[in-house]
Amino acid sequence: MAGPGSGKTFTATQRLKHLVWDMKVEPDSILSITFTRLAALEMRSRAQTVLGDAAGAIHFSTFHSLFFKILKNTYRFTSDNIIKPHVKIQILKDALAEENIEPLRGTSDVLELLNEISACKCAADREHFSSRVIGDEEFAKIFGSYCRKCSSLKLIDFDDMPLKCRELFKTREEVLKKWQEIFKFIQIDEFQDIDPVQFELIKMLADGHKNIFAVGDDDQSIYSFRGSDNTIMLDFKKHYPEAQTYVLSDNYRSGETIVRAASLVISENKTRIKKDIKSRNPGRGSLNIRCFKNEEEERKSIIAEIRSGDIRLSDICVLYRTNSLCERMAEELSSVGIKFRCREKLANIYESKTARDLTDYLRLATGVKLRSTMLRIMNHPYRFISRECVRSDEFDFNIMKEYHRYDKETVKRIEKLERDIGALGRMKPYGAIHYILNGMGYLRYIRSDKDKHRAVEGEKAALEILARSKGYKSHGEFLN
Repeated sequence: MAGPGSGKTFTATQRLKHLVWDMKVEPDSILSITFTRLAALEMRSRAQTVLGDAAGAIHFSTFHSLFFKILKNTYRFTSDNIIKPHVKIQILKDALAEENIEPLRGTSDVLELLNEISACKCAADREHFSSRVIGDEEFAKIFGSYCRKCSSLKLIDFDDMPLKCRELFKTREEVLKKWQEIFKFIQIDEFQDIDPVQFELIKMLADGHKNIFAVGDDDQSIYSFRGSDNTIMLDFKKHYPEAQTYVLSDNYRSGETIVRAASLVISENKTRIKKDIKSRNPGRGSLNIRCFKNEEEERKSIIAEIRSGDIRLSDICVLYRTNSLCERMAEELSSVGIKFRCREKLANIYESKTARDLTDYLRLATGVKLRSTMLRIMNHPYRFISRECVRSDEFDFNIMKEYHRYDKETVKRIEKLERDIGALGRMKPYGAIHYILNGMGYLRYIRSDKDKHRAVEGEKAALEILARSKGYKSHGEFLN
């Protein structure tokens, strides 16, 4: 049981050192598992500092890379067998159509249903799984149809890997014995995040030697939405009555005020192991709790806090829950000239085709007459306007209409485009982008893309740009 800031990674790496140097355990018989690739790389790096070259033989792995390694060894799977995100979406839409279930409200519902399918695969009681997106009976049909389609295409996703491994171990004893012989010592980090299927597989691998070392903190369990179950940690000694429990209750990271406040909050949880965490940090630390109306107000408050104090930038850390929140924060920091660095690679949404189209419409609305800008958007959505009607460096709507004078429908479309751009100029950015998407048919144009992955990504980008335009008073301000 390792509380926050208690040095669990240090303890785990010292144990590896003890096994190899003191107990003379062969490094290649040790399996060290964690939940993210980043954490596995960090554990390997820390082990190398205490073990040197011997650390290279230890199997550092995430659960999914371990299971894929086993499946690849037996079934000769390759990366081509791992289903791509846009293919998952298309298979689900096909399953919805096949089962005659009405289309969902939008991309967000499709993605939520995929998350539910993922959670159902990992659930201990799959039969009683309840969907929030569609009815339970409909969900059962969709779940079956989706799984059958993936199977017929020989495609697997990350949730299938442990299930297929479990099936393999149960049907082919010689395969299980082979891996039991390879992994004689198993070490698991972040044990509170394990799900029932993963734990069942670990028990299978450890059957016989029972050399399991699990590190975690039930109070830090936050992944129940994707199938993790912290009661597995709470019930560990029911499965292994002879297991010894060590409690790391000293927090070396945070001040006393923060540790005490966190302990008061977590003590309200009903299903947990009670523990008395104490601060070993001489600094008391401080706590400031604030409430905000929305994300924008929150970001502006953070930036004001950063700029108001005399704290060095390198001493400030901003934590966030999702990458999309990070991108918005990065955008705000950049806009006011605050330098930062980020662990994840940040995607620049303004470089997407959708964003370029939407911002080009706004440029035209500000009076820009550039030929290149008009050429980029005049047929997004399709208006069947010829490029030949825009020849000079600056376009002219009258010349465009004159060129198409024998095609009344196209002239009408050009006239509407002219009126629409005039109307956009009288709106604020949020209203203008909303009108481009809905009033001018741009959202329908995105959805009509035959490349379904591109259609989904385009729609997500459009809605994100719409959200980001809120609060700006002029097109120039937003474009800057």
